[in-house]
This record gives sequence, structure tokens and C-alpha cells, in this order.
Amino acid sequence: MVEKHLRKTDALDTLLSLINHVEYSLKKLEIKEEVRSNIEELNNLLNELRKEVSETNRVGGFRVYKSILTLIAKLTDLANSIASLDEVSIEKFIEKINSFKEEVTNFKNALKRTETTLKIYRKFSTFSYIILATLTLLNIAIVDVEELLRVNGVLATIFILVSIVSFTAVILTLNILQTKPKFIPAASFTVMVLAPYSIMLSYTIMSLTNKYAYMLMFLQILGALALILGISSFLVSIGILVNTTLPKIQAEISIKEVEKVEMEKVFKLEGKDKELYEKLIKKYNEIFSTYGAEMLKYEIDSLILSGLSLSEALRRIADRLNIHKKTKTTEASGESNVNSG
Repeated sequence: MVEKHLRKTDALDTLLSLINHVEYSLKKLEIKEEVRSNIEELNNLLNELRKEVSETNRVGGFRVYKSILTLIAKLTDLANSIASLDEVSIEKFIEKINSFKEEVTNFKNALKRTETTLKIYRKFSTFSYIILATLTLLNIAIVDVEELLRVNGVLATIFILVSIVSFTAVILTLNILQTKPKFIPAASFTVMVLAPYSIMLSYTIMSLTNKYAYMLMFLQILGALALILGISSFLVSIGILVNTTLPKIQAEISIKEVEKVEMEKVFKLEGKDKELYEKLIKKYNEIFSTYGAEMLKYEIDSLILSGLSLSEALRRIADRLNIHKKTKTTEASGESNVNSG
């Protein structure tokens, strides 16, 4: 029994490789009638899982990661069972398919729960950043910049710069929230620091003069609200990062392969059929490398199932690849050489 070794560090890539391997193994398999319906169900499950995996590039988290690891284990077990199907009881094989089906359902549920969590996190963050942007603009609007410059020019200049940077950071974070989840914590931390700090600066400057004493309480409320929203958004941003990231794995998987098909053992090849098959297998090996024999058998099987005989199937494939024409041309040139001689 031939074994194939997979060494991967990406969980989704490992899962896709196993899906491809199992699908290819099923194509090489001589399917028994009693498991035909189960094999069809398994093929449907693999197609369904491939579709789900292709949509998982922006979803992660512990639930999804745990489910992927379970799927990898079950697919590895299934691949080994398929490779040694003659040695595995039909009941046990069907049981493994049902177990795999159950885990596919669990994986889909994990994806849905994680996507729901991310939607809640993003809605909360969007709401928080809109309020923070409003608070920053309000803070700038209520301050008499000319008076602040007269009282303390240096602090006033710092206040103006910090307020502008703070507002810009909030707008950028809103954009990053939808496009680049891995940068959200850093952007959110920046907002958490700058938004309350800009309000604190205006409070400090305005406390230097009695002219705006009535505004100090209002600025304290704005600052406290900005701080609470900043901290909350930062914590939520970490949750978004966690639920959009899959940890790396160190996977070293050994899976058995279905033995390569020997055409002479499957079909009785004699005379011209054998000669034509040898030309076809040479051509298929050039195209498909080590999988040439399996691909040729798969195509011959399909043609025979459509009603052709073995000889007709071989000729049909040879005609498609222009092998007949090349053979006739070679034979004709050989005859002309003999006659001329």
C-alpha cells in the first residue's frame, strides 16, 4: 500500500488538500454496488465542504479552528478507509461517512455562529466610532480657538493637531474595520488614546481661564464617554481579530493511496487493442504524469458505460488525440520507403 505524506502549516490548505485527495481516490475506486449511494453522498459532502471552505478566508476563531482539526482527522481516516476498502467492513465505512457528515454540519454551524458574532462586533464598533467622530468634532466646535491661542499658544496648537489626527484616525479605523481585520487592534488603540486626550487638552486649556468655566463639566462628560467608548472598541477589536484568524498548525499526515490501476488486469487487451492502448498510455503519461493510467481508465470506463465496446472506446480516444492519423502516416511512409527500395 502506497502512502502519501502531507506537511502543512495552514489549516484550511490542509483541509483542501485532503478533500482533493479523497475526491481523486474515489475516482480511482472500483465502487461496489452496496456502497454506491454512500459514495455519491460522500462526493456531495466533499463538494459542499469545498464551497464552505472557499468562503472561510475571512472567518476564524476557536470554534471554526477546532471543527477544521476534527474534519482533517475524519478525512484522513476516510482516505485510509477508501484505500483499503476491501479490508474495511461496509457497515464501518458507512458509519465513517455518517460521522464525517455530522462534522460537516458542525463546521457549517461554527461558521454561522462566528459570522453572527462578527456582525455584532462590527455593528458595535461602527456605532462607537461614529460617536467618537461626533465627539471629536463637537470638542473642536465648542472651543474658541482664537481665545485658546491667546491664552496658551503651544497647548492650543497641540490641541488642534491632536484633534485633527484623532478625527482622521477614527475615519481610517472605520474603513479598516471592513477591509483589514488584522490592523483593527492597532487602529482602535490609537483612537482609544487620541480621542479622550484631545478632549482632555481642551479641558486643560479652558481651565486656565474663567471665561469658559461653565464648559468644564460638559468636557468632563465628553472625555469620560470618549474613554469608555475607546476602551470598549479596543476590546471588541481584539475579538474581531481573534474571530477572523486561524492559528497555524504543524500537520504531518500520512494517508494511504488507492493502488494504481493496471489496465491489463481490468480489461483483456490483445492484438491491435493492446498496441493502441500502449500508444494511448504513453500519450496520457506525457499529459498527466504518474496519473496517466488512472485518467485513461476513467475515460474508457465512461465511454463503455455510454454503450461503446472496449475497442470502440480505445479508437474514440485515439481519434480525439489524432493517434490514428499519426500511425497511418507512419505506416504509409514506411511502405513508400519499402517500395522505393
